[in-house]
Amino acid sequence: MTKLLPALLRKILLDLNHSYWFVPSAMVLLSLAAAVLCEFLDREGLTGWMFPALFMTDASAARSVLGVIAQSALGAAGVMFSMTMVAVSFASSNFGPRLIGNFMQDRGVQVSLGVLLSTFVFSLTILRGVQDGESGFAWMPALSLSVSLGLAFISVGVMIYFVHHIPEIISLENVSAALGRRLLNAIADAPAAGPAVPAAIAGRVEAVALEETGYLQALDAPGLRRIAQERGWSLRLERGPGDFVGPHEPVLQVGCREALTARDLDRLRACFAVGTGRTEAQNPLFIAQQLVEVLARALSPGVNDPVTAMNCLNWLHAALHRLARTAPLDPAGAEGLCDPADFLDFAAVLEVAHTDTRPYVATDPMVTRHAHHLLATLREALPAGPRRAAVDRQIAALVAEAARLRPENSEVADLSATP
Repeated sequence: MTKLLPALLRKILLDLNHSYWFVPSAMVLLSLAAAVLCEFLDREGLTGWMFPALFMTDASAARSVLGVIAQSALGAAGVMFSMTMVAVSFASSNFGPRLIGNFMQDRGVQVSLGVLLSTFVFSLTILRGVQDGESGFAWMPALSLSVSLGLAFISVGVMIYFVHHIPEIISLENVSAALGRRLLNAIADAPAAGPAVPAAIAGRVEAVALEETGYLQALDAPGLRRIAQERGWSLRLERGPGDFVGPHEPVLQVGCREALTARDLDRLRACFAVGTGRTEAQNPLFIAQQLVEVLARALSPGVNDPVTAMNCLNWLHAALHRLARTAPLDPAGAEGLCDPADFLDFAAVLEVAHTDTRPYVATDPMVTRHAHHLLATLREALPAGPRRAAVDRQIAALVAEAARLRPENSEVADLSATP
């Protein structure tokens, strides 16, 4: 359904889905509505079905219970937020700043914070309505108090879960596994690449550049195709999701019979949304680049963690084996618009997995042997052709680089550059 939305609206929906505040805020609003509903049911006397024991208390005790629940929930939420910031700081320094979003977007963290804040808001809303009869009207919120106690018990369970969850999400194995699974899912969900780019209409060809500068985060390819069909144009994308764009370079070439009007340019530009950084939406290759960043930091002199580097290579090769069984994929859904070089294909992921990592992998003999084994295994799974030839070139380049950096290592010297 999101494929039919304009690029800006799609970008807003993606930002909301990936934001840290949206889920807790939505839960707080729901808890406020629930408090109003429970108070209404209590005041209307619609709680006769409840156990009489729930009414055996007074207004002072109810106020004390609700106050303790509200105060404790808010205090626990503050501790939870502090733990999240510590995890984010740890992730930024150890995994790289581009992985911060993976922790801020974690649904377990967001829901945990939302439950505690919802408990606070619910209890505080009910607390202000409890009356002891001094003003001539007594009100004992049996249903509301019961719900607040239930939320308090749920909050205890959430805190236990959160304390267990935070060490899990900053574990290097879980970080690389989460990235690897998202990459595999993105490959499985991406449609096959469309037909070749159509020839431009005879006549003028005009370039369209965006007025904003930043990374292209969302592309409304169906909207571009719809405009092209209405006006009889042919289109060719010059930049895809994940590319840095600006007024200095075109994102689109338009084959048309007449000059583009200001309205035409506005409609075409509305099919692109720009942000401050790369995102995974319509750009699964960014996930592979995040795995490469984890690998590079793992093999830095200050960390020296070859096991994590090998784990990242394992996930990258899981994606390569899946891509080896498919045709090039078009995650942007821009059938007939993208340049074939922009497709998510085997060669693109292989380039990221080995050309970009080679300067780091070749410095560690253990990781070098593992990368050589993975490449040899991948080669055996491929039929003769361009993909196998690309793997052969990667094997030769890896062995040559390792021999140059570690000429004294006998295990590196035993690696074969020719399959």
